Amino acid sequence: AELFVVETKGQEDTDVAPKMSRLRQWCDDMNRLQTDVRYDYVFVDEASFERKYLPCANPFRRANSKALKSSVDSRPNCRTC
Repeated sequence: AELFVVETKGQEDTDVAPKMSRLRQWCDDMNRLQTDVRYDYVFVDEASFERKYLPCANPFRRANSKALKSSVDSRPNCRTC
Protein backbone atom coordinates (compact mmCIF):
# COMPACT_ATOMS: atom_id res chain seq x y z
CA ALA A 1 0.00 0.00 0.00
CA GLU A 2 1.06 3.59 -0.54
CA LEU A 3 0.18 6.64 1.53
CA PHE A 4 0.87 10.20 0.41
CA VAL A 5 1.05 13.12 2.79
CA VAL A 6 -0.25 16.16 0.91
CA GLU A 7 1.14 19.45 2.16
CA THR A 8 -0.65 22.52 0.86
CA LYS A 9 0.75 25.98 1.35
CA GLY A 10 -0.80 29.35 0.63
CA GLN A 11 2.13 31.55 1.59
CA GLU A 12 5.80 30.88 1.15
CA ASP A 13 7.57 31.72 4.37
CA THR A 14 10.87 30.83 5.98
CA ASP A 15 9.61 27.66 7.64
CA VAL A 16 8.51 25.89 4.43
CA ALA A 17 11.93 24.44 3.51
CA PRO A 18 12.63 23.01 7.00
CA LYS A 19 9.12 21.55 7.16
CA MET A 20 9.53 19.86 3.78
CA SER A 21 12.93 18.55 4.77
CA ARG A 22 11.51 17.10 7.98
CA LEU A 23 8.56 15.56 6.13
CA ARG A 24 10.94 13.96 3.64
CA GLN A 25 12.98 12.55 6.53
CA TRP A 26 9.84 11.26 8.27
CA CYS A 27 8.77 9.42 5.11
CA ASP A 28 12.24 7.94 4.68
CA ASP A 29 12.31 6.85 8.33
CA MET A 30 8.87 5.22 8.11
CA ASN A 31 9.85 3.39 4.93
CA ARG A 32 13.04 2.16 6.54
CA LEU A 33 11.27 0.94 9.71
CA GLN A 34 8.50 -1.03 8.02
CA THR A 35 7.44 -2.39 4.64
CA ASP A 36 3.63 -2.65 4.91
CA VAL A 37 3.01 0.91 3.72
CA ARG A 38 5.20 3.06 1.47
CA TYR A 39 5.07 6.69 2.59
CA ASP A 40 5.75 9.64 0.31
CA TYR A 41 4.76 13.29 0.20
CA VAL A 42 3.47 15.89 -2.22
CA PHE A 43 3.84 19.64 -1.82
CA VAL A 44 1.25 21.81 -3.56
CA ASP A 45 1.71 25.57 -3.43
CA GLU A 46 -1.30 27.82 -3.95
CA ALA A 47 -0.13 29.42 -7.20
CA SER A 48 0.51 26.04 -8.85
CA PHE A 49 -2.79 24.71 -7.63
CA GLU A 50 -4.72 27.64 -9.02
CA ARG A 51 -2.88 27.48 -12.35
CA LYS A 52 -3.19 23.70 -12.85
CA TYR A 53 -6.33 22.58 -11.05
CA LEU A 54 -8.82 25.41 -10.63
CA PRO A 55 -9.39 25.97 -14.37
CA CYS A 56 -10.62 22.36 -14.53
CA ALA A 57 -12.75 22.74 -11.41
CA ASN A 58 -14.36 26.07 -12.23
CA PRO A 59 -17.89 25.03 -11.08
CA PHE A 60 -16.45 24.29 -7.63
CA ARG A 61 -14.48 27.51 -7.35
CA ARG A 62 -17.38 29.53 -6.02
CA ALA A 63 -18.64 26.75 -3.74
CA ASN A 64 -15.63 26.15 -1.56
CA SER A 65 -12.21 26.62 -3.13
CA LYS A 66 -10.35 26.15 0.19
CA ALA A 67 -11.86 22.70 0.72
CA LEU A 68 -11.09 21.81 -2.88
CA LYS A 69 -7.49 22.97 -2.52
CA SER A 70 -6.92 20.86 0.58
CA SER A 71 -8.26 17.71 -1.07
CA VAL A 72 -6.38 17.88 -4.35
CA ASP A 73 -5.17 14.52 -5.60
CA SER A 74 -1.82 15.27 -7.16
CA ARG A 75 0.22 13.12 -9.50
CA PRO A 76 1.56 10.10 -7.55
CA ASN A 77 5.23 10.61 -8.40
CA CYS A 78 5.28 14.37 -8.02
CA ARG A 79 7.04 15.82 -5.00
CA THR A 80 6.50 19.48 -5.91
CA CYS A 81 3.79 20.68 -8.26
